[in-house]
Amino acid sequence: MGVFHFSAIRIGGNGERSSVGASAYHSGTKMRNETDGVTHDYTKRRGADGAAAYHSGSKLNEHDYSLKSEIAHSEIMLPKHAPAEFSVRATLWNSVESAKKQHNEQTARMIVVALPNELTTEQNIELVRNFVRENFVDDGMCADFSIHLGHIHERKDEVYPFKDSTIQKENPHAHIQLTTRPLSADGTWSAKSKKEYILDKNGKRIKLPSGAWKSRRVDLTNWEKPETLLKWRENWANAVNKEYERLGIDERIDHRSLKAQGIDREPTKHMGHKAWNMEKKGVKTIIGNQNRAIMERNKERTPSQTPEKTAANIHELKEDYIAVEKKLTAIQHEVNAIEHNQRIAQLKAEEIEERAEYIKTLKNRINELEVQRKGMGILARNKDKKEVEEQIKTTERSHERAVEYFERTHKIAPTGASNEIKRLVISVRNMHQTKERLRAKLSPLLEDKIAVAKEYHKQKLIAEISRDRERIRRRLERLEKEIEGNLAVKDKLMRGKILESLEEGMVKKENDREIPRIRTQYRSR
Repeated sequence: MGVFHFSAIRIGGNGERSSVGASAYHSGTKMRNETDGVTHDYTKRRGADGAAAYHSGSKLNEHDYSLKSEIAHSEIMLPKHAPAEFSVRATLWNSVESAKKQHNEQTARMIVVALPNELTTEQNIELVRNFVRENFVDDGMCADFSIHLGHIHERKDEVYPFKDSTIQKENPHAHIQLTTRPLSADGTWSAKSKKEYILDKNGKRIKLPSGAWKSRRVDLTNWEKPETLLKWRENWANAVNKEYERLGIDERIDHRSLKAQGIDREPTKHMGHKAWNMEKKGVKTIIGNQNRAIMERNKERTPSQTPEKTAANIHELKEDYIAVEKKLTAIQHEVNAIEHNQRIAQLKAEEIEERAEYIKTLKNRINELEVQRKGMGILARNKDKKEVEEQIKTTERSHERAVEYFERTHKIAPTGASNEIKRLVISVRNMHQTKERLRAKLSPLLEDKIAVAKEYHKQKLIAEISRDRERIRRRLERLEKEIEGNLAVKDKLMRGKILESLEEGMVKKENDREIPRIRTQYRSR
């Protein structure tokens, strides 16, 4: 049975493992990180303890990792302009670490994919190799991938009370470790992004109160964009399906959710290798019981192909699209609000610093004038003394006005400026973390939006060529009127705009390629 699994894992960052450490961990090997001098030794870490991603299993320098017999193949693939020495795993990942510019920089990306059980090991190797070349290497990334046949379970404790030293071959998968920094034409690491100055309407740079020029970061690759990850997922499903078709295997996988595929079935929960092997030993697990309950519920589902059911499915897909679009809009508005508050906090911190410095300058000037006045002897002219006295009074008045304005505007004394600036800096940092957490939610929502829109257009096309198309159309109109009858004018306008984007979006054009196949498949229904 074809199974779709495609996950992307970040390697590197503040407090996270290095690409060298990740490679050692995933392979159960011993490797030295030349940047920080740390030796990562996982030579005893195999089987179930290997966790998310094993890797390699070959010899690296003087270390022998061939004990990992469940690894069927390991390979490094490089773009044409990469240095030849990068074909050595230790050299490649130590070079990646040495090119790091910031302590919290992402240095690599790990992609894990499930491989078809129906293919031989050689066929799976060629499948992954072609996919890696077309999607990553040809785009300038260095790739280090391994094919794993299964796991060796050698641990025995309270959580995992069994010991099985044989390789479990029901779970072939591949680990693909990728570089995230592009290589320049001469084989050296180049920048991930560049600074771009923001210009005003006259084409001139905008100067901030701090004296710096207003700018933004522009990525030099599209590797970090959510739509790129979605495309990789789709390309993997297409690659596997093409291989199935080439070999005459009647199996297919789909990167979309069950709901987006229009399948009226409750999805089962992912069962990890520990639970899987405990179930094989006859021990019932919590997640196993949950899956059995889900499968029983799925048996009770009685699919109906009536016009009313078809209309209800199309209407539900439309409502799902509207719900996802509203969530995306709400998150984006929240991100925009946080960015606005960040800018306000930054400007406030700059103003406090500038005003506090001005007050300090005035106070220093007063002190200098008072010292000058005390230093005047009895021979000093009265005119000079009066002039100094007048300067002191003028400066004191300026100082008082500055302090009064500072306290009225910022609700603190000038002496508390330093603490207030620290508080604002921490606030900006916290807002940035909140913003990044919100942005992380956008990617799965965007994937759901695209998948639901594709399935909506597919199901609508099927309905349009159905013999019951008029009954379906009338039912859809009634369902829409029921919804709109309970909405305010503002909500109706928002709903209309969302539905307009659904009907006229690019997703519909992409589905046009499926029209001939769908017409042929459903013409007789």
